[in-house]
Amino acid sequence: MARPITATAFAIDEIRRMIVERELPPGTELDQSRLAQKLDISRLPVRQALTHLAGQKFVQLRDHRSAIVAPISERDMRDLYALRQQLECWGYQPDITNITAEKLSKLDEINLRAQVIAEVEDHDAFMIVNREFHFCLYSIVKNSYVVDSLRDLFDLSERYQWMCTGAPGVMAASVSEHKNLTELIRQNDCAGFLKLSEAHNSKTTEWVIKHRRIDELR
Repeated sequence: MARPITATAFAIDEIRRMIVERELPPGTELDQSRLAQKLDISRLPVRQALTHLAGQKFVQLRDHRSAIVAPISERDMRDLYALRQQLECWGYQPDITNITAEKLSKLDEINLRAQVIAEVEDHDAFMIVNREFHFCLYSIVKNSYVVDSLRDLFDLSERYQWMCTGAPGVMAASVSEHKNLTELIRQNDCAGFLKLSEAHNSKTTEWVIKHRRIDELR
């Protein structure tokens, strides 16, 4: 993987990835020296990355420059997806029917790639293409403050999404719903799109609860 422009950006991306993929489980103490050694960078960008990730609620900072991976819970997951859904609804409503032909073609292309990935059950690749789909939708929203907030909420929700994506049938079901969402946009059916979008978010929380024990959310 090509490194981003700065060591700090690289550290942010890598530490976030390790948290999402539970390589660094909730509650893990984050030792700056060990992380710097693992990432082959100095401690300063690691420290800056942890501060940034604390602002995004991936990390909790403690006294004496120590930090831990932020805990997760069923309550946190439900609150997160509820807020994300409300903000998506508010952001999409005035803009979703004004989508350009170029954006629609992009959604179609993403859906085709997602279907291929789902068929071979490539968990990591699906997480990437799922992110592409939702960020493409967010790019339709004209309010930049809403877009920034949605991206932050999506980043956090990936901690939960990752837990269920590899379960049987989840990727295929997600692709099917993404295709249906795209068709509703094409038909200028804003009400139908918003209804399915809400159901799509709710289903993710159901999948996590179904495919993972509740104690894994603590």
